[in-house]
Amino acid sequence: MLETLGIVNYGLLLLFGVFLSLHFAGVEQSGSTWLRTLLLAVFCIAAQLVSWILLGLDATFKLYPLIVHLPLTLYLMFVCKRPPLLSLVSVFTAYLCCQFSNWFGTLALYLFDSKFAYYAANALLLIPLYVVLRRFAAPALCQLMSLSRRSLLFFGIVPIGYYLFDYAATVYTEALYSGARVVVEFMPSMVCLCYVAFAVLYCGELCRRGDSEQEKRLLSLQLKASRQHMDELKLAQEQARYYRHDIRHHLALISAYLAAGETEQLREYLLDVQKDVAAITPVRYCENETVNLILSSFSGKAKARGVRLDVDAALPSALPIGDTELCALLSNALENALPAAGAVEDGREKAVRMECRAQAGKLLLLVENPYAGEVRLENGLPVARRAGHGFGVKSMASIVERHGGLCSFSAENGVFTLRIVL
Repeated sequence: MLETLGIVNYGLLLLFGVFLSLHFAGVEQSGSTWLRTLLLAVFCIAAQLVSWILLGLDATFKLYPLIVHLPLTLYLMFVCKRPPLLSLVSVFTAYLCCQFSNWFGTLALYLFDSKFAYYAANALLLIPLYVVLRRFAAPALCQLMSLSRRSLLFFGIVPIGYYLFDYAATVYTEALYSGARVVVEFMPSMVCLCYVAFAVLYCGELCRRGDSEQEKRLLSLQLKASRQHMDELKLAQEQARYYRHDIRHHLALISAYLAAGETEQLREYLLDVQKDVAAITPVRYCENETVNLILSSFSGKAKARGVRLDVDAALPSALPIGDTELCALLSNALENALPAAGAVEDGREKAVRMECRAQAGKLLLLVENPYAGEVRLENGLPVARRAGHGFGVKSMASIVERHGGLCSFSAENGVFTLRIVL
């Protein structure tokens, strides 16, 4: 009877660990998945029985990682399509959770001095323990381990360490049961070390995540500013339409000045009209009105900085990118290029060259400008010299990545070059 109860206990323990591994790995819960998993568990149980009959119980314990844990890990990797490290940590975490029922079984053995009590307590605790872990622990651990590879390593330190220690000290040797103090104190020391390392590393992860969230908020604000800038440019275009509509009134007043012979007043009036029209009329660079508005706006900014803006644009009215994102791309590119060109003081011409074309359904953008000092690139992106800057570059890179395009920055021979294809 004890042997039968022991076999049932090990079978339940195996099912407990196998299905819990799937929950920790975030495997989708479906009938076909659970059926395949149940077949895997049956295969592992059968392999254990064969090993037990042929090799004995002690050898089966030592071969358990090859009989159960390795097939389960490979199953998660190749059938459930989970990453290797996530699969391994999920299996080791489930193995660690099995120690709850083992400890209560050991407690029952200590209290009642009965192997029957050990197996019964172990088996009876597995079902409620599985329900609790599946409902509360598995979703949280799955989410934490899926955040990043770094997070996965953080949360995998303890189960991996415990797995290696348990097999080294209790299965392959009896070092833990020998009472050697160096072995007994090893696991508490390792837990302490893992705790301290986890605290330090996880604190760094939270700081990095906080910086990333702050950058995301700033990029969102910048995109919002681009929308506002576009609205302002469209308002200026609307004002130009009204001005053209009222041209007949201006012509009537000009005729009146001519009829009265008031040439001086006529000259002053024409100068005022010319200034008003120039202020609100965008230069036409291409067929795309959004691009015309943006470039007209930055043409005035370039003149204010003493920079010549050379534009060669050949863009159709329809582009594979929205007006807001297009505004963010062009605005960020020119907002970085104009100040850099304006700061050149070594006799070089202060000029920014922009080319933008549409070819084979793709948008091609090139911006070149001279610069003073040194430009440092990290991971292909220019690094801002002052804190709180550099979000324009990240915004451009984010937009290009979102559309599956290519973005490159280079600084050679005093000329900074931006190339974008999307």
